[in-house]
Amino acid sequence: MNAFQQSVLRRAVDRASGVVIGLLIAGSLAVAAPVPTVSRSIEPVIARAAREIGFRRCLPLITATAQRATAGASRQDILLDWDHRAPDAGPLFSLTAMNVGPQSAVLVLSALPVSGNQPKCSLAVERISATAQACETVARTELQGYQRNDLLPNVTVYTVPGRQTESITLVNSDGACLIIRRQISIS
Repeated sequence: MNAFQQSVLRRAVDRASGVVIGLLIAGSLAVAAPVPTVSRSIEPVIARAAREIGFRRCLPLITATAQRATAGASRQDILLDWDHRAPDAGPLFSLTAMNVGPQSAVLVLSALPVSGNQPKCSLAVERISATAQACETVARTELQGYQRNDLLPNVTVYTVPGRQTESITLVNSDGACLIIRRQISIS
């Protein structure tokens, strides 16, 4: 572990609430940090980690997106990959695991700074969860007004006209349903 990574880990340990475990995995820092119930006033783990490694260019978009996507989470753990030589110029890839009530979910967030006169950022976000309900039940109760698009017999994508960068994919799996909520923001 180099001095920069040790510094990031030390700051993450110093600032996190609860127990923090830092691991160096294939040149990336993975930080697992129990976090109290998330509210609007608490910085999401991904936003704090991005700031700590020096990935500031996309920070407002990451923070706003993560606050919505992790709302209600009682615990979050994170895995990050980024360009260690130029953290604010290269891409950021993250996977945030979270507990939301008795359920678990993951948030996959990829951010890419876009060069230009003003700081811009492209962002791809997927929140993945599962339920013991059938996908047809999920669609009927949660996706009224969405347009159904069958991909494969067990994979259906739902969209809302006018919001082409957002989709919800339902994957049937033995009576359970995998739910993938996807949003893309291209600057």
